[in-house]
Amino acid sequence: MRNRSRRPRNARPNSPPHNVSSTRSTRSKATKSICERLTEFGSFLLFPKPLTFGTSSGRRKTLVLDLDETLVHTSLTLESEPGILPPELRLDVETSNGSRGNNRIFYVRLRPHLSDFLKECMQLFEVVVFTASEKSYADPIVANIFSDAGCEIPRQCYYRPSCDPVMGMHIKDLTKVRNDLSKVILLDNSVSAAAYQPTNLMTIESWYGAADDTELLDTLELLRILSTVSDVRNVLNLRLNKIDKISTGTGNVSSTIEEDESK
Repeated sequence: MRNRSRRPRNARPNSPPHNVSSTRSTRSKATKSICERLTEFGSFLLFPKPLTFGTSSGRRKTLVLDLDETLVHTSLTLESEPGILPPELRLDVETSNGSRGNNRIFYVRLRPHLSDFLKECMQLFEVVVFTASEKSYADPIVANIFSDAGCEIPRQCYYRPSCDPVMGMHIKDLTKVRNDLSKVILLDNSVSAAAYQPTNLMTIESWYGAADDTELLDTLELLRILSTVSDVRNVLNLRLNKIDKISTGTGNVSSTIEEDESK
């Protein structure tokens, strides 16, 4: 009888080990991945991308805070008058032309009760800063006032380039901050800043350094209410109508409230 070598039934002649092709594929992918990562890292070092933030979203409502004459007042002189708070910050801001000799010195006064105001707002809302000032001027102020209050600096800050210049006004388009405007409040001393979305505006008296000012504390009562309603525009629009009636002489505070309660 002939001796015949018997191969296993499933064996294939001259076939490579089972894991060779998969090993090569895995090594290729790993090598490619490492190369891509090194390329991306080198590109990041040479051409870093600016920080970008998407619009806000979440359960908490968004409180957009103006800076000048709302939270602080800035002047070019150190002189102080009776009843006016002394400056607490001194800023040396480099001008846009980059010339060191053209730096400007700003003296910044902080509105009374600012730290207490920021602490509570950070608990109630997602806080955003939207100012018509330049970034080089605004950033040191924002960092100081939030740090002094023991709060984190807001992730979203918008500056003059984010405003829309219209007939000498700097309009703040709140859709840049959040798509759902039912959850956005703009606290600003300038009515024109909310020209696109007036029913999202909560006005506050302009502040120029008065030591006895209590506006920030006074606004907290309404802000607490706004943090709980489904659509802030319903409440702010009602408040806007009251202000319009009073300013035009067609009503006073008590009669306007009684009229609203009777509806």
